[in-house]
Amino acid sequence: MNTQFLRFSVILIVLGCVRAALAGVANTGEKRAFDALTARGFNGFDKRAFDSF
Repeated sequence: MNTQFLRFSVILIVLGCVRAALAGVANTGEKRAFDALTARGFNGFDKRAFDSF
């Protein structure tokens, strides 16, 4: 694992939590966003994340 990969994953997790907080989602929503991020991998998730911005 290189530092770039770790930094990218941390950024995606933070973005997911920020988006959940902005949407007013409860803790379950944040957990669902985190589960989706880890389960989908980066290919499926980052495309959706950047499309929604």
